[in-house]
Amino acid sequence: MRNLEEKILRLLEEAGSGGLLQRELYHQLSVPRSTLSTVLRRLEQRGLIVRRREGPLVRIWLSRYAPPDYLGRVRLGLVYALEYPYVPLLLKLSRERRVFDLEVRIFENGIEATLALVRGLIDFCISPLVTQLTIGAVAQNFHIIACAGLGTGALLVRRGVKVRDLEKGRVGSTRLSTMEITLTKILSERGLTPVDIPLHYYSSGHSMARDLQRGVLDYANLWEPYVTQLTTAKVAEVVVDHSELLGLHPCCTLAVRRGVPEEVRTRFLELLEEAVRRTRSGEDLDLVANYFSLTRHLVEKLLSKVLPTSPLDLTSRDMKEFLRRVCYPFGTQEVLTLVKL
Repeated sequence: MRNLEEKILRLLEEAGSGGLLQRELYHQLSVPRSTLSTVLRRLEQRGLIVRRREGPLVRIWLSRYAPPDYLGRVRLGLVYALEYPYVPLLLKLSRERRVFDLEVRIFENGIEATLALVRGLIDFCISPLVTQLTIGAVAQNFHIIACAGLGTGALLVRRGVKVRDLEKGRVGSTRLSTMEITLTKILSERGLTPVDIPLHYYSSGHSMARDLQRGVLDYANLWEPYVTQLTTAKVAEVVVDHSELLGLHPCCTLAVRRGVPEEVRTRFLELLEEAVRRTRSGEDLDLVANYFSLTRHLVEKLLSKVLPTSPLDLTSRDMKEFLRRVCYPFGTQEVLTLVKL
């Protein structure tokens, strides 16, 4: 064992500040995995090495070479949307800086993402403000700390639909979301309520967009990139642009679970601010396109729409004004105690 310890320490010395992945040590030393794990655990207990997880992998350093401010694993949950195109760069920065291991989980909808935060399955969550306020008012175990995405949605009508009366068409929306509450606002301006129309709720934007394209729906209240994808393909037309109806408004917000250390929260926000700034300047568009499985051309087309300003500039006052405009049905003053900007 002592001979194996010396070999490990020598290899890590040669690796310096870059460290080595545990699997690289395994291949270089050609010893049983169980033996290597035992020796590494002993070296770690003696303070000679530092092991940190990088996604599914483990990196190892000699203690004097390990990043001094490493904060461990951080879990971020979000919904698939181009309203936060900075997420790929945020991932990249977290790996380059080695401040923490950022793990991103994509959920089908805001309810699932926010409930994962409540249950402690993730540390940070980007989901609709409406979803977070409503669930948070009951759960009381997370805080909203920033606006993370501006509203870019629209009510679409499928091309070829002859009946342009909402109460006679099949309408799709997600539940307990920005889409649902903006649809309620659109209906109210026409003297209607959700019970007056054949409303179909969907668990994801993808399934709603698919059903609009297939003719299952006549109308769909959707967000980007679905809006531009469907209109560019001439599948649908915009009936109501949410930004024209409500102006610049928050859609999704960033929430943090209670118990997450203040240092983690602070460093996360620092990296987030840099990722937003650099994405708005047009950096790493190929990275954004690959992450969201979109063409670079579409990303370029959408960037000025989804980030006309930094969402981080919006305040709790902007959130309150948005809730007033859409007639959020619960006590605004009470639920906004969740907001800690």
